[in-house]
Amino acid sequence: MQVWRLQTKPSSGNNIDYCLKNQIAAIGWSLGELSREEREECRDFSVYLARAKEIYKGDSLKTCLSCVTALHDRIKPGDYIWMRSGRTFYLARVDEQSEWRFCPDEEATRLDSCNQLTNLRWYPYGKIESDIPGALYTAFIRGKTVQRIGKSGIETFTALLYDRLAGTHFADGRTVEQAEETFYTLLSPSDCEDLLCLWLYKTYGYVCIPSTCKMSTKLYECELINPENGGRIFVQAKNSGDVIDAAPYAALPGEVWFLTTKGTVADAGRYPQMHIAAPAELYAFALSEDASRLLPDSIKTWLELLRAGWKR
Repeated sequence: MQVWRLQTKPSSGNNIDYCLKNQIAAIGWSLGELSREEREECRDFSVYLARAKEIYKGDSLKTCLSCVTALHDRIKPGDYIWMRSGRTFYLARVDEQSEWRFCPDEEATRLDSCNQLTNLRWYPYGKIESDIPGALYTAFIRGKTVQRIGKSGIETFTALLYDRLAGTHFADGRTVEQAEETFYTLLSPSDCEDLLCLWLYKTYGYVCIPSTCKMSTKLYECELINPENGGRIFVQAKNSGDVIDAAPYAALPGEVWFLTTKGTVADAGRYPQMHIAAPAELYAFALSEDASRLLPDSIKTWLELLRAGWKR
């Protein structure tokens, strides 16, 4: 079982309503340059591939073949697909009757949505960021039109959620592993910021200045203050494998605290005012009794899932 995400923004506009109406997943590379008669022949996959190789070149062809082949070959019965429209996410499960087809009709062509995976049933889920695991939320930021989400915990979360939405029992016996990696997979970027700030409060007594959370700054998420001496503290949290360059932070007038769950902070050791919070220590803090009275509901939701399975 694998989990996929579908970007519903082909070149001619957002096609999510078309997918929902027809209970399909649909992507582009629709061979609009061909006549209707020629496109009718592309209902056969081998003919479609031959035509695509004639029309698309370079990176466009490479991406076309990757995404269309995923619909035809790689996405299997029992897999799950996510798509997103605004703040609402949609989830479907692929079944034995689902199959690739090339639909050359006028509506599909206009929406650049002729490559389709049929026989899906989409269920809406989530209206706010805290409903959605961080790895799923960020999977829609960039990448190919069709892309697998291979993060720890997402498969089980998705299967358990689908059963809840659809009233099925496909995920019976599955549990979410209580582990640091899974925990950070579930957290959103803002969850990580909150976790770092609350840990700093509990450990050092630093207090967040609310107005700084609304500031648009590239270097830091928000500003805290040390109530004992009035010192300023700047925080940066990354729930990713990014490398953070410490040098630009040297000009900030105070301490700097970093959290990177999978990446590194380059050259932080050169600056005595810079500190790196250990993801393992913050994970232990999140599980502690002290944190139970501090953490926002969004983080508590994922901790509950880790501890006791899906009980939402």
